[in-house]
Amino acid sequence: MNCQFLEPVNLGSTTESWAFSKLECGLPTTTELIVNPDYPERNFFIDKTFNYGDIAVLWFLTLFSVGLIASLIFNYFWKK
Repeated sequence: MNCQFLEPVNLGSTTESWAFSKLECGLPTTTELIVNPDYPERNFFIDKTFNYGDIAVLWFLTLFSVGLIASLIFNYFWKK
C-alpha cells in the first residue's frame, strides 16, 4: 500500500506533536523517483518490475557468460 498522511493538526502541546486528519492510500507504485541533489533538473524514474525484454536480455547474457567461462576453463586445461 502507498499511504500518505495529509492535513497536519497541531495538538497544542509545547513539544512538536502533530496529528494528521486525513489519510490517502493507493495502490503501490512500480516506479521510483531518483533525485540528484547536485543537479535537481536531472531527476529520473526507475521501473521496479521486470518485463519480458529484460528477462530475455538477462537470459542471453547469462548463457553467454557461462559459455565464455566454460570455454576459457576448458581451453586452459585442454592445452596443458
